[in-house]
Amino acid sequence: LFRSHIGTTVDGAGLQVRSGNLVVDPAQPSRALFVGTLINPTDTDNALAGVAADTTVVSQASVDGSALLPAGVPVQFGYNAGLTLVLTSATGSFTPGTYVTMAFNLATGDPVRVDLLVKLAEGEYADVVVPSPTPTVTAAPEPTPVPSAS
Repeated sequence: LFRSHIGTTVDGAGLQVRSGNLVVDPAQPSRALFVGTLINPTDTDNALAGVAADTTVVSQASVDGSALLPAGVPVQFGYNAGLTLVLTSATGSFTPGTYVTMAFNLATGDPVRVDLLVKLAEGEYADVVVPSPTPTVTAAPEPTPVPSAS
C-alpha cells in the first residue's frame, strides 16, 4: 500500500490499484466517485464482483458499466472514463482529507483492500462530476450468514 497526494497505489495478487482517490462534490458531499485505474496483473480475465466497505462509513457502492477486468489491461474509473464507481455516505457526507477503507471483490481470487483519500472536486478534479449511484453491481459489507428456515 502506497499513499501519496496523487492517489493510493496497491499491488494485490489479483488486482493492482493505481492513483486511486475518492472525489466528492462540495454541493453533494453524500456521494463520492472513485477516480483511478484497476489493473488485472494475471494471465486470466477476471471481473469486479462488488465492493465492500465499512457500513458505518459507506451505505452503498455501485458500479455503472462493465465490471470486466481483462488480463493485463488498465481499466479506468471516474473522470473521462466509461466506468463509474459511486459510494454513498452512511453518515450524510464524506470528509475531504480522510481515508475510506474498502475492498474490491473479484469474481475469482481474494479481495484487495485499499485506503482511498477523499478529495474535493477542485483543482485537478474541478471537472469531475459525481453522478447519482446506479446499482448495477451493488457493494455490500462483509457477507452475513443467513439463518436457515428450519
